[in-house]
Order: sequence, then C-alpha cells, then structure tokens
Amino acid sequence: MAKSKRINYKAVLIALLVCVSAAVIFLTGLWTKNYAQMGPAEESPGTDDSAYGSGLAAEAGPFDLSVWVVYWDWERGLNEMSSVAGMPDSLQAFAATFDASDRLFLTDDARDMVAALGAVREDNPGMPVYLTVVNDRMDGSGEWTEGDGRLADRLMKTEQTRAKHIDDIITIAQKNGFDGVEINYGNMSGDAQSGFVLFCSELYSRLQENGLGMRVVLRPDSSITGEGLPEGPEYVAVAYDYYGLGSQPGPHADEPFIRGLMERMDGVTGDKRIAFATGGFDWDAAGNAREITESEAHELSLESGDVQRDASSGELNFSYIAGDGSTHTVWCADAETLAGWFDLSKSLGYRNVGLWRMGGEMPETLKMLENLKGAGLN
Repeated sequence: MAKSKRINYKAVLIALLVCVSAAVIFLTGLWTKNYAQMGPAEESPGTDDSAYGSGLAAEAGPFDLSVWVVYWDWERGLNEMSSVAGMPDSLQAFAATFDASDRLFLTDDARDMVAALGAVREDNPGMPVYLTVVNDRMDGSGEWTEGDGRLADRLMKTEQTRAKHIDDIITIAQKNGFDGVEINYGNMSGDAQSGFVLFCSELYSRLQENGLGMRVVLRPDSSITGEGLPEGPEYVAVAYDYYGLGSQPGPHADEPFIRGLMERMDGVTGDKRIAFATGGFDWDAAGNAREITESEAHELSLESGDVQRDASSGELNFSYIAGDGSTHTVWCADAETLAGWFDLSKSLGYRNVGLWRMGGEMPETLKMLENLKGAGLN
C-alpha cells in the first residue's frame, strides 16, 4: 500500500494569495480602462458650489448665449468675454448713437471698441458681431438724452425719414465690418411705434439685400405686439429693469415678470431670445438709483451685515451705510441668480438668451458661464 502524502497547507495558502492578488490587479486594470475616464466627463460641467451649478450639468442640448459689450467699458468687457472658453455664440457692440443733427455716429470709445473687435473676430471665427443702434442723443453742448423719444418720433415719421435713417444704418454697419444690426429704441410715442413696425420691415429688406442680419430689442415698456412685425429678424425680449432707474428698490426681474414677458412674445413670429442683466442698482436714501456692476455690489456688500437672497427673483439684496451716514439699498444678480433665470427660460422653451452686459463680473459668474459652455452651450 502506498504511503499517503501530507498536505503542505503553507504552500496552498501562498498559492491562494497569489491567485487573489492577480485577480485584484486584473479587475483594477479593467475598471480603469472602462470607467475611470467617466469622472472628469461627469464633473466638468456644473461643478461649482452654487445651487444651480449641478442642475445645469444635467441639462443637455443646445443653449445659445449672446452678450453685449458697451463702449464705456469695452476693454474689461472683451477681456471677460475672452476668458470664458467657447463663449459667446454672438456679440453685440453697444452702441451707435446720434448727434445733435440726428445723425448716427460712434463716440471715440466706441471707435476704439470697434477697432479691437478685429482681434475678437480672429479668435472667434464664425461668431456674428452685431452693431447695436440706440436712440441716445448728444446735443450741441455735449449733454446726453438716453432713449430720446422725440428723436424716435422724427426718425419714424414718414417713409422718407425712415429711408434716410436706413441708409445711415447700412452705411455705418458696412463701414465698420459688422455682420448685422440690432435696433434698440425706447420711449417711442404711439405714432412712432406704428412707424417703427413699418421701419422694421423696410430695414429688414434692405439688410437682406446687403447680406446683413437683423435683431430687434423689444423693451418691457413697449406696447408693440407681434402684429405687423416682419418674420425674419430675431426679436429680443428685455427681461430686466423691472426695478431700476426711477423706481423703488427691487430686482431686475422676478419669475412672474419673466413669465409675463414670454407670454407677450408668443405673438411674435420668427426667432426669439430673452435677455437678462448682470449687476444691479444702488438706491440712496432719497430713492435715486445708480447702476452698478456685480463686483461693485460685492464690495458694497462687505459693508453690510445682512445680505439676503430674494426667493422670487433669486437676487441678492442688502442695505449699507454710506460715507455721509445715509442708508442705501442694493439689489444685484450674481452667478446663482443668472443660472436660475437661465433654468427658468429653458423650462419655458427659450434656449436662446442674451446677457447685458460683460464687464465687472465676479469670478463665480464667469465660472458659471464656462460651466454652461460645458453643458452644451455650443
């Protein structure tokens, strides 16, 4: 009878440990190959700590963002715009204005801005750049009237005045290399608004003949409806200045105001866009308001011990004591506010938005815009 073999348990244990180690190494490599790369892809959009950042990351699909850069703050505006990769989809240069003879012109700062746009176009090939035309007028003494209603009345009065104005618009747009024109007129009388509807049709036809695009800004205080407006231009609803200059303290916009504007836009045919505003307003003790940027509002908030966020608008609001001892009130939009408005616009079917304006934003707002880009902005 053969002698039985003794089992070497130590050797068996070592063999088992070797097998287990090999299996762990194999599975780790398999996981790394197939799953580890998901981390950055999931985290890149919407990784900011705001309440809206993660929500935006979950949204898919195209989201088109257009921004304004203004001639009195164009350097900062273009620098901020350039700091956000892939943003914007289009740009409005604000603005061409009017002199004492009702002729369109560019201020010295506006001409500097236009010159700087050459480099912007090189860095963003294919991005449309529009010239905003606004009915602000400088009189012979150098004083400005913003949204000059009487000027608009004169421009819209007859077919001849409209035709001359259209010639001036096309000349200044072509001379300065713009891809299109944006019309932004305020404080028009009833007669001027009737003429304005005809003007939009006449201008659109002429711009089409010259290969230029057209946008029309519809302000909240306008009684213009979609009736008679030509199909073809893009129409921009201004969802800001619900409170502001000449009003009591309050937000740029809140949810009921935004929903109401979108309902009014239902009668407008063609492409539509809704525009929101950065920054805010500072009201003094007498109720006089001045427009401030987000960064200016942030500095003022450091003097306040009680910064609140309004539930309906998402805006920050606070009071502070000015140097003369008077109490001021500030309402301001920040990254979380804007992200909430963007979410609301998308939920109501508007994925084309505008942003007034670049310049004076906090880093968190620029980060939020970059997160939007990662979530399918382009």
